Amino acid sequence: MERLTYWNETTNRYEVNDNGTIHSGSITDRLAEYEGTGLEPSEIFELQEKYEALEDGAKNAYSLYREYKDAEEQGLLIRTPCKVGDIVYANKKCLLNWFMFMELKPYVKCEVINIKKTKTRTELNLRPLTERTYNSRYHKFFGISAIGKTVFLTRAEAEAKLKGGAE
Repeated sequence: MERLTYWNETTNRYEVNDNGTIHSGSITDRLAEYEGTGLEPSEIFELQEKYEALEDGAKNAYSLYREYKDAEEQGLLIRTPCKVGDIVYANKKCLLNWFMFMELKPYVKCEVINIKKTKTRTELNLRPLTERTYNSRYHKFFGISAIGKTVFLTRAEAEAKLKGGAE
């Protein structure tokens, strides 16, 4: 877009030459500011639409954040040391013996298949990953308080706590 305004060093103002007539003032200053952006009118409208969309997104994000904070304050959110799909290790003696009698280690590798909160406690639903349980629906619920006692987040922790079947 061709610039219509120019800076006049003697008057220290932006001016417009309209067929020999010189215009200056607040309108000319505003036109100069607009021209200073280097944008066409259609680009200004496009940016305004994008800005409004971002503003709406920010409002939605803040609304979701407030809902999260309210739920957290009401005790409806829980923080667990593991998530669904994680691998944990459970004490073999806490699982159904029929599935576990072939396991030589004192712990069994398990997948967390669900985490649920009841009125009284939070539970981990574990599915043992053994040869005998691959095609079965066998699973076991453990309270979240069992982590570090009978359910372990790492193999090393399970080996250290269970010491080769001593417990």
